[in-house]
Amino acid sequence: MPSAPASSCASEGFTADETGSAAGAQGTLVGYDAAAKQVFVDRTRSGEVGFHPAFATMSSAPVPPDNTVSRDNTALVDLRVYVDRASVELFAAGGTRTITELIFPDRASRGLALFSEGGTATIRRLTATLLRPSME
Repeated sequence: MPSAPASSCASEGFTADETGSAAGAQGTLVGYDAAAKQVFVDRTRSGEVGFHPAFATMSSAPVPPDNTVSRDNTALVDLRVYVDRASVELFAAGGTRTITELIFPDRASRGLALFSEGGTATIRRLTATLLRPSME
């Protein structure tokens, strides 16, 4: 995941495995909440979540903006996110803050969408790497 200005929006990040369905949009939100200064993974709409009341949750961890400042004088937040068919792993603050979650999206869920709420976010760098299956 990219480095992005931490103070220009309320929250920013991306939706993993986004899809539209008759019941509404499905997705796992991963991002940074600038107001709360924390990273989060929200799996409340991540597919099959009804099998246990404690599964559909949002996890978060405190992460202040990096001391790195961009050209426009805004602080940056560096996130490393790994997504596969059934899990999301988020690393922030140089790996000192991590969140790992299981997800159970529909088979048709294969999209990715970036978002920003309450302002704008700038993606400085985004790298997508195709992973080969470990078992075939």
